[in-house]
Amino acid sequence: MDVKVKAMIKLIEEDADSFARRAEMYYKKRPELMKLVEEFYRAYRALAERYDHATGELRQAHRTMAEAFPNQVPYVLADDSPSVSTTPGPEPHTPEMPHPIRALFDPDDLQQDALGLSSSNLAVKINGACSEESDAGTSKRGLKQFNEMSGSGEIVPKNLKLSEGRIKKGLSVQIEEQAHSLQALSAMQAELEAALLHYQQSLQKLSNLERDLNDAQKNATELDERACRAETEVKSLKDALVGLEAERDVGILRYKQCLERISSLEKLTSVAQENAKGLNERAMKAEIEAQSLKLELSRLEAEKDAGFLQYKQCLERISSLENKILLAEEDAKSLKARSERADGKVEALRQALAKLTEEKEASVLKYEQCLEKIAKLEGEIQRAQEDAKRLNFEILMGQQN
Repeated sequence: MDVKVKAMIKLIEEDADSFARRAEMYYKKRPELMKLVEEFYRAYRALAERYDHATGELRQAHRTMAEAFPNQVPYVLADDSPSVSTTPGPEPHTPEMPHPIRALFDPDDLQQDALGLSSSNLAVKINGACSEESDAGTSKRGLKQFNEMSGSGEIVPKNLKLSEGRIKKGLSVQIEEQAHSLQALSAMQAELEAALLHYQQSLQKLSNLERDLNDAQKNATELDERACRAETEVKSLKDALVGLEAERDVGILRYKQCLERISSLEKLTSVAQENAKGLNERAMKAEIEAQSLKLELSRLEAEKDAGFLQYKQCLERISSLENKILLAEEDAKSLKARSERADGKVEALRQALAKLTEEKEASVLKYEQCLEKIAKLEGEIQRAQEDAKRLNFEILMGQQN
């Protein structure tokens, strides 16, 4: 019984961090606790039966003594009578024996018994036990009186003397059995007191657990409300999550498109870099060619200046020649021979002038061609610079994306 009580106390004394955890532990441990309580109750019932059996034997011995000595030992029915007994003899006694175990069976303290244990029945049993103890005391006093009467030399009938030995022997055996029964009863009473004390402590702890369970149920109600609110929030969050997943899918699609675009731009960038390298080479060649053209242009400009100078000189010579022609015409009459020679010189000069004129026109044509070529090269250089700027801009945009 002590092992079961210790196991019960161990189950009750287990603690947790929160009311919900304690309630969960209570519901899990409740079947085991109820099982221990039932086993404790069955053990208690077995003790009560042993107690009833012992008191029955005491009552039987008391009845036997009362039948053997009806004048010395009163016949008391312990089943129906109270624990107070009186004798008609000259030695009245009150064998009512208060016992501390009665306080443990107060009906007010046992109203919380979960197994329906009747406190009134227990009180009746204890009262019966006490009455049996008082009956045992009465039997001892009756036997003492009988011995005194026998020792004082009182006249006893012969048949009574013959049965005296047997009665004394039977009474001594019964008294020994009663003594053993009383010892066992006292031991059982002590064990019962300890068991009842543990049982009351268990009941107190059960009441504390029930109070904690009520608090846990209140907390569980609050937690249910919070769980409902949390479920509503979870539902709204799930809806938002579905929208976010759709947006994520769209974002992933856009990201893939951006990756594809970046890869294509990287390819275009690599092609543009190769083209830029080619354009740089072409630009360098164009710059070299432009430089050579500028040198040629400067040379042509120098030749043009020289041609203009020669042309001026030719014009001056023509003007001087015309003056000479006028002079020659004036002197033609006088100088016919000289005019013929002058005509030859004039013709030669005219041929030289025509040649100079042709050279001048050729130089002017070359100059115009050079200007056109320079303008064309400048346009190509400008287009190359614009293409390089456009490619650099596209490369920068591709890196930013």
